[in-house]
Amino acid sequence: MRYPLLKDPSRDLRLVLLRSVQFVEKSGCFFNGKPIEIICEIHSFSHEEKPEYFALSYPWKGRYLYNQISRYILVNGLVAKIGENLALALWTLRGESADIYIWADALCINQKDESEMDLHIKRMHEIYSQATETKVWLGVMYFTLDIDKNDKVVKLIREFGTQAIETGCYDALLAMRTAAKRGADSEARMWQDRANALVDQVLDSNEWSYDFPYKILDFCDIYYWSRVWILQEISLSSRLDFLYGLSRRTLSPEHIQAAVVLFEVAQSRAASGQNTGRMDFSDRGLRGFRLSKFGIPLPIDRSPINTVLGLRSRYQDSPRGGLSLMELLSIIYVDYSVTSPIEFTEPKDSIFALLSLAKDASHFRDVLQYTMSLNEIFRETARVIIRNGQIDLLSYCWTPSERRRERETPDRLGPSWVPDWASYVRRPVCGLPPKTAFASSGSGPFPSMPVPENRTPQHLALQGMLVDKIETVGEPLHSDHYANTYWDYINARRMLHYLVEILQFSRQSNEKNSESDHDIYMTQSDRSSVPYLTPVADRLISEQGDRFGRDKARECLEKGFVEILAYLDEHVRSEGKLRDGQVLSEELITYFQSMVDANETSPLLSVQGYVGISEGCEPGDQIYLFAGAKFPYILREVKDVQGAEDKKVFQLVGPAYVHGIMYGEFLLGDRARAWKEVTLA
Repeated sequence: MRYPLLKDPSRDLRLVLLRSVQFVEKSGCFFNGKPIEIICEIHSFSHEEKPEYFALSYPWKGRYLYNQISRYILVNGLVAKIGENLALALWTLRGESADIYIWADALCINQKDESEMDLHIKRMHEIYSQATETKVWLGVMYFTLDIDKNDKVVKLIREFGTQAIETGCYDALLAMRTAAKRGADSEARMWQDRANALVDQVLDSNEWSYDFPYKILDFCDIYYWSRVWILQEISLSSRLDFLYGLSRRTLSPEHIQAAVVLFEVAQSRAASGQNTGRMDFSDRGLRGFRLSKFGIPLPIDRSPINTVLGLRSRYQDSPRGGLSLMELLSIIYVDYSVTSPIEFTEPKDSIFALLSLAKDASHFRDVLQYTMSLNEIFRETARVIIRNGQIDLLSYCWTPSERRRERETPDRLGPSWVPDWASYVRRPVCGLPPKTAFASSGSGPFPSMPVPENRTPQHLALQGMLVDKIETVGEPLHSDHYANTYWDYINARRMLHYLVEILQFSRQSNEKNSESDHDIYMTQSDRSSVPYLTPVADRLISEQGDRFGRDKARECLEKGFVEILAYLDEHVRSEGKLRDGQVLSEELITYFQSMVDANETSPLLSVQGYVGISEGCEPGDQIYLFAGAKFPYILREVKDVQGAEDKKVFQLVGPAYVHGIMYGEFLLGDRARAWKEVTLA
């Protein structure tokens, strides 16, 4: 394909003139005996002269075979081959009699020129925000291009979404969720009562209710929602029109969001045996839902659709979304990585697809180039984020053991302080940095540590403070938390052993400190809470304590710990043959759910008696605090590293929960030391 020259690549823009249906029919063009159905022209325009245009958002590929087929179109008088999805999107967007201008990445950017791609990637904010409207072609479903089948899905979603909005049901549900998140229980109950009445009204009045659960789930599972590039395409656009299949009936984002929320409420009702109107939930798989800690309902389907539309709402409510690149990386690749994975074909896109959304994008614009290697992109992204004070990016360097071999390939091997965004990045054992109350290094302020000119690119210098050295490490926990299999015998035996080891380490800690003049714990409460707060990394208190009250959260965890020990012990003694109908308490279930991120971690005991959990640690590893970091980190000294013969150099093992230092207690004691330069490699 020939691309018109861009005189000023940083400002000029190519646009596609998509010819109308009437123009195509009159042309009578054929290729290989088949009629050409799409005719277009690509033109370049200066910034000042470009006409009004629509931006196109669509899935490049899809899950099914027909998505990989190529189609032939006519571009500037020459036959060109394009992907099936792009061809179907253009076919759907054609006007009957009027030509339109469209910006479509595959036609407007030379995909073989990485320099040109780099320039356009940095202009995505301009391209999508200045478009008259973004046309979102979602793809097709059911292995068919049947217009009626896809059109029915659009009609269902539009009908339910419209009713939910016009009756006030959608607003009431959002108000209820907002109040619940704030911990305003009485306000949440008020909105819940109002929302329930309105939900009944919508569910009972719609004649299409029967099919709705199945159709909305299929809609949420469309491959389009998993594409990383659509995050910016959807968020940057002030106006959106969604099209599905070959139907020209459109949906607004409000229609979709309202319909999804309504389905979630109906699904939770089905699970508890309440009214769902005419909706069919006979398939038990449609009923499944879960409760958050303290029984607060969570969104039922954490499909990528919720991530995509939620991010757009946040961005549109606040210019640049108010989110830094690190926060975006946390949301997209860590917080939702298990339940709603966002996909990319080119690993570089894991970073570049988010840059236009980041409020700190200017910090990366002159540093990152699409022509750089993957290792360089990940490394320099990490360096900029950390230099800007977001030290706990280091907590995302914690790669699960079964994935480590994937990193040990020439194009993926990088410094230990650089997260590998191209593979699964698991949630840190201490939780997500933006959501935690932990402050192990205190409140600052923390001046940045300059990097000497002779430092190699593989190194990172930080201000660190040695806490202690690890003396003993227990066995790692390997359990299937995400399947909620706490009744499984093998799983129960592993969890029991893990909890008992932590209990034993806490007793050894007591013995160590009884022989010392200085207790490492500031209060007796800190010491007594070691056994039940360590396995859950104090997560319920650090993340939800302000909402529910720290005392209530602590009481819940203490009771849950006692009950889960008794339950697991009985489970193991009976070899998994527990009596039928046994009711598990809310505290026990909450404790189990709070342990979800402890999987693969090992209990640890330090020389001075600190008890904690981390993954991959070994006796002799060192526990460090970094100035400005919320979490402690485990480091391992590395010898004979090129370029640092005169300095100690450490490998980052990962973040850790270390009881008694998570809220800055170590800095208040007489064991605190001065901050010193620490080099990571």
